[in-house]
Amino acid sequence: MPDWRLIDTGFLNGYENMALDEALLLNFTEGASPVLRLYGWEPAAVSVGRFQKPIDFLNIDRCNELSLPIVRRITGGGMIYHHLELTYSIICSPEHLGTGRKPTDAYRKICGFLLEFYRRMGLDADFALNLEQGKLGGRENFCFAGNEQYDIIIGGKKIGGNAQKWLKHAVFQHGSIPVENCIERASKLLLDKPENLLESSTSLHELEVNESYSEMFAIMRNSFFAKTVDSELTVNEKNSMQELLETKYSKDSWNNS
Repeated sequence: MPDWRLIDTGFLNGYENMALDEALLLNFTEGASPVLRLYGWEPAAVSVGRFQKPIDFLNIDRCNELSLPIVRRITGGGMIYHHLELTYSIICSPEHLGTGRKPTDAYRKICGFLLEFYRRMGLDADFALNLEQGKLGGRENFCFAGNEQYDIIIGGKKIGGNAQKWLKHAVFQHGSIPVENCIERASKLLLDKPENLLESSTSLHELEVNESYSEMFAIMRNSFFAKTVDSELTVNEKNSMQELLETKYSKDSWNNS
């Protein structure tokens, strides 16, 4: 089993983060080393799923008043307000995960490392599938308004969200772990607020986790299911990111269409 490249890119803006995630995926070729990227968001931004139309559920004028960027992901799922969080992305082949080509198997493997992270923080975490969490699945415009089977639940509340994209030779997954709960701020951007939204999710600070960001990122790394080696972005990855920024992620035609 090859070592994984660990790329810590620190805190970037929303356009940069999503451009870099796609750049890493596009530059991942058969036989390449798998990648674990750790990052954060600064300033705050909203990401929307690949197939969402922001105008259908977001107050665009309010976002503009707050100078809050809206950026479209390459993955599906619902809208997320990103700020004060730990974020990861993974780029690998199914063989690196030791799973077949079933997305649910990949989710279980990848999110298993998140379970280990929470447990190392002293938290009693489990998959929604294993708990009495009501109906699973269903589509919600806001990510934290519903539970999928491998979403992680602590104290009856969802923490974080994850989404995947598959290519012929690659699995891509990224996800967020809220350090502070920004649900109330996010809810004010929605045209229609789901019921019980503010009571449906939690954050690390609400769970009395008070380690620094650097300490939490270190625990994430140590919770991973494979050996990681510190790595930097390659020239091709940097060039791809810059091209995607200029031709895609800075464009309303991609982010708001």
